[in-house]
Amino acid sequence: GSSVRSMASVEPLVERHIKVLSDKSGLGVGCKDPKSVRVTCQFAQVGSVSKVFHVGLPVGAQVKLLRQRLKPHLAAGAAVLGDSPVYAGLQVWLDDSDFVPETVVLPRFDGKVVSEMVLTKNQCRKVQQLLQLIFETPEVQQRLNDFEEHSEGVEHKYLWRLGAMLQCEIYPSIARYFGLDEKAGAVLPVAAIGSHSQYDLRMTEAWLNLEILMRNKERAAQAYMQLAHLQAPDSGPQLAPGSPGAQAECPSWLPSEPVNPLWPLADRGADGARQGRCAWPGDGLLQSALQDGEDLLAAEFRLSDLLERPDEGRERRCEWHVRRAAVRLGLGLYDAALADAVAAEGAAGAAAAYVAANAGLQRYDEALHFDGKHGLREGDALNEGVRSHIELLTRQSQGNMDWERMYWGARAPALLPQTAEYLGPVKLGLLGYSSSRRRCLFAARAVEAGELLMSSCALVNMRAAGGKRVAGQISGMPYLRETVTVALAVYRRAAQISAHAANVLGTALSDGCFRAVLPMRELFWHGAPAHGLSVEDAVVSGVICTNAFKDLDHSIFPAASMANHSCLPNAVVVKLGDTFLLRARKSIDSGQEITISYYDTMVPLSERAERCKGWKFTCVCPRCEAERRIPRAPLVVPLAMLKQLNGMRAAVMGNGNVSEVIEELEAAVGGCFSGKTDEALWVCSGFVGLYMSLAEASESSDAWDKLLRLFEVAHPGSFLHCKLTLNRWRVARTEGAGQAQAPAAWRQCVEAHRLRYGEMSRDTFTRLLEETRQSVDQSREEFCMD
Repeated sequence: GSSVRSMASVEPLVERHIKVLSDKSGLGVGCKDPKSVRVTCQFAQVGSVSKVFHVGLPVGAQVKLLRQRLKPHLAAGAAVLGDSPVYAGLQVWLDDSDFVPETVVLPRFDGKVVSEMVLTKNQCRKVQQLLQLIFETPEVQQRLNDFEEHSEGVEHKYLWRLGAMLQCEIYPSIARYFGLDEKAGAVLPVAAIGSHSQYDLRMTEAWLNLEILMRNKERAAQAYMQLAHLQAPDSGPQLAPGSPGAQAECPSWLPSEPVNPLWPLADRGADGARQGRCAWPGDGLLQSALQDGEDLLAAEFRLSDLLERPDEGRERRCEWHVRRAAVRLGLGLYDAALADAVAAEGAAGAAAAYVAANAGLQRYDEALHFDGKHGLREGDALNEGVRSHIELLTRQSQGNMDWERMYWGARAPALLPQTAEYLGPVKLGLLGYSSSRRRCLFAARAVEAGELLMSSCALVNMRAAGGKRVAGQISGMPYLRETVTVALAVYRRAAQISAHAANVLGTALSDGCFRAVLPMRELFWHGAPAHGLSVEDAVVSGVICTNAFKDLDHSIFPAASMANHSCLPNAVVVKLGDTFLLRARKSIDSGQEITISYYDTMVPLSERAERCKGWKFTCVCPRCEAERRIPRAPLVVPLAMLKQLNGMRAAVMGNGNVSEVIEELEAAVGGCFSGKTDEALWVCSGFVGLYMSLAEASESSDAWDKLLRLFEVAHPGSFLHCKLTLNRWRVARTEGAGQAQAPAAWRQCVEAHRLRYGEMSRDTFTRLLEETRQSVDQSREEFCMD
């Protein structure tokens, strides 16, 4: 009947709509829309979301213009290939004077492809149009009816079914049309839409209409809030005539007006009536400062050049100061932005820049109370949402953390920092004697496991600076890889315009152990000096290679960089957006060194030693020293079997063989450390892949207990530890006799999450556990990484 038909795949329907819309007006690619050129990279930089992206070009554009758009990541003279007009399937080198074809191939592209590059804005709008047509069809709406019926009113069950339909039946066809991998790249068009719609009123309205059609309450509410934020402050959200949100049957769960505390529309009197509105101009400031296709670093250089002109009038110069302040705030260089805000002398937007810069410098009283200073008035910038966020930052800087709001709260008003820096029971000092002395972090008092030690922000917002492309090439330094070259361009400029950046790069992170240790507060923005110093490129490049997190666009977190490595660390770092949270994973005595792991340490000593070479040191922690005492012979077979394993999957050679190898390993290691259980476990933890294979293949309680014991001793509070304890609890809860062990497994799960994320309420922990479950079941990264 109708129920059976409604559960049939909607993929054929999607294909029909793609063909109809493509034949009618094009989907922004190919001959129907030559303004969008498909670019395929044979090799893309590590971290790229795709090897295929699209570039918007004028009709009849030449290859020379394409090269200009892709600078500096397309080297001068690099090959640009296109299909031969004579021989099918043959690609030829395109000259700069040639017209750009519909598709091109780049043998070498040195930039990182991010979601915003995957589709042009015009293509994203066409995809939104296509999705709306699909979800307006009776067949799809009937599928949604069935989803609701089978979900029995449980929201997350409905969303799971909706997500499965999108990922398996709708997104793959759209991805395939744009030349993307229909499996790995299925969600890339959606990610591109999210990037382009952030500041686009028309796309945000289309987003809201789609979420209402899909009956996704939470996402529809988010779209509604963004729409209200983008529209004129006095108008409230106004939906286009005919859109689902504008009809009389508008869902009752859609808010009648924005309720997001970060974007309140008005102060209210005792009777609740509106008394007046004050819009926060942060979004508009940053957008007005950037030209089409321009990144933040290029905008900073351009505006600085404009301000060097001596013949410009005062009003024009103030406008440029405001725009440069917005760009510098986007880069996270708060002291430089503050100087621009003051120089703007009361121009439109200067007050907002002044507030954001002081908030970034953690001068919260000044951010909230500055009326009349520098020609600025509070009414030009502050609304209750901004005040509320600054008050939240104030509490965070004092260590009063609302973890639910930090982990899942709405984004901060534009240009304001998302989180505050916090310095807890930590101090900086020297360890060792004579030439072997090194800087390190110490506990200023006794610290309990799970306690927050510090919250440290990135020195420069590298994702904003280099997410698309960063202008600037460094001459005379051919030994630097391109990614380091880009980072050097950003940090070199940061040292030129920010006294704090110059101080950190030129002194705090570059002086090794031979200079006096700086006060810890000088590594944070609230300790930024008034004047900087000149920093040479060689010094900056050394700091980048030693302290930058290469998998995070070479971001530098000054305070967190002071922690030394150990393969047996007593602290864990959790990345929360552009902030690093340092938390104790074990109890730490007063005066004891605080250490972290620079990489995955649950591998054998040989692999760990090789990774340490990248930082030019040899780890001498107790675990490494213990493993060096083990004879080579007993480890040959475990090492060979470990190399045969494929990640976390069961060993292809069978559980019995793995179990025997583990028994032999434990016997050999135990014989070397008679009576020293912890030392034996340290060594065995390097072979955790064997234990993991056995536990997941056999689902034996003993195997799971052994695996988790290794993490408790060597790597507690890691994200993998959290995921494994969740899996252990699920196994214990569902496996017959194992149910008796479920309470103990639950306590292990709670403790692992507490060590990583801190103390929290029951509701917050429940939500956190659901995030971990999704990471396990959907092979996703940690929820707070982005």
